[in-house]
Amino acid sequence: MSLAWEVNPRDPTPRPSPIPPEVFAAEAVGRETPGPPATPAEKVLPDFLVNLAGSVPLPDNERPLIGVQFLDASPKALTTGAKVHWDFGDGQTSEQPNPDHVYLRPGVYRVRLAVRRGARTVEIANRVGVDEPKLTDPGKWHKLDDYLRVLETYNPRTLDAASLRQLVEAFQTKAELLLAGEEPGRPLSASSDAPLRPRGQTDPGRKAQATRFWTLAVEAGRTAFSAESAATGDEDLIRLARAVGPLARDSLGNAQAAVAIWQGAAAKIRDRPLRAECLVEAADVAINDLADPQAARPLLDEAARMRGGDRLGPGASRFWRVWGDYHAATGNGQAARRAYLDAEAAGPARGNYAERTAWQGAHARSTEAFLKLGEYERAILEIRRWQDEFPGDKIVGLLTLMYARYWAGRQRHAQAIAAADQLAVVNPGSSYLDQAQMLAAECHRAAGSTDKAIAALELFLKSQPGSPLIPEAKRRLAEWKTSATSPKKPGKP
Repeated sequence: MSLAWEVNPRDPTPRPSPIPPEVFAAEAVGRETPGPPATPAEKVLPDFLVNLAGSVPLPDNERPLIGVQFLDASPKALTTGAKVHWDFGDGQTSEQPNPDHVYLRPGVYRVRLAVRRGARTVEIANRVGVDEPKLTDPGKWHKLDDYLRVLETYNPRTLDAASLRQLVEAFQTKAELLLAGEEPGRPLSASSDAPLRPRGQTDPGRKAQATRFWTLAVEAGRTAFSAESAATGDEDLIRLARAVGPLARDSLGNAQAAVAIWQGAAAKIRDRPLRAECLVEAADVAINDLADPQAARPLLDEAARMRGGDRLGPGASRFWRVWGDYHAATGNGQAARRAYLDAEAAGPARGNYAERTAWQGAHARSTEAFLKLGEYERAILEIRRWQDEFPGDKIVGLLTLMYARYWAGRQRHAQAIAAADQLAVVNPGSSYLDQAQMLAAECHRAAGSTDKAIAALELFLKSQPGSPLIPEAKRRLAEWKTSATSPKKPGKP
């Protein structure tokens, strides 16, 4: 290897010449043949080579996953019959001789290779810069599936919060690809012989696989909020909680895990407004998913203390909306309406009346369509956007009715009944209350409580005399009473 330059080039064709030694403040330039690494104490050390093999982007994420190949280049005399141990500098390790590793984000990592023979260990550590390689050959591009087998072996407790978020997004992306019915780079063929599944119906096998990856994502992400986790940093922790909490709540339907995640985040985060956000989210799950408003009260009180009386700052709209849900769930309609109006006032301006009406109608139509198709993950996302943008709509009633229908579709009858009860408390004159009460009666019967279902229908007939649903309610009431008094046939429950 030599160093060359071209001073004041006059021709387009490059004509570099060797740089003279005096430029380096030396009489001569010496060239040494490189050899294996060594120190005064150790004449023979391990050595390794690094190959940035490829990368995989994640949706809406500027930091890709990066695949790296490590090659043990140690002298055979050192490694023969010995055990090797790799520390990749990101909390993960390997005992394979030439491992493939996936870095969850670019950076500079201290990679250590240790060779142990008997009681003696010799090691070397190098700083390795890991960044996305520039590959132009499509045949060399990596796919997410190439990395998942490695990612599934990771110990999440040794990862920092930013890396955990990348791991969660990798698993979540795989789940979404499974539900979409196609892999990246493999669009569905119009000439495929496979029968098309009706829209809104997910293949059970793919849904089971997607659920497995959602579970991996939640189990990995929630470790950040345990005492023994290496994850720190308020900004990274809150981003991780915002990713994992909704996965546990809506994708897996695990409300207990969602509450634990948000409470764990509140315990580790130091910033008071961010802690308040976590407590409000935990309270929201307790009220609406667990139907346990009493468990939410101390969380909301602590969130209020963290906010320090701030009524209009960041997160204020959701704070007041969850307070409204609490009051509705505990039977205080006046306080609930006041809280919903405070939530509306604390939110951003949403245009004039025509624009607001258009957005409200769009939310309602989208939610209705998703519920009819059985696309409950999309339905609940639309409901959450709706109540964030227009919390005052919980007074009108259509939003709450859609929430109750969502719970009924998920076969979560207690939550659907609780949502209908909230509407009755907040607005007894709502034009949507009759539908909510009919739905609650159906949920009582579906849950096996025919007596409660009959009582709910009788209350409906008394409280909603002008409802167009009266004939249907009378028909069902007669049918349910008959089935409740009919003797059961032998051999049938």
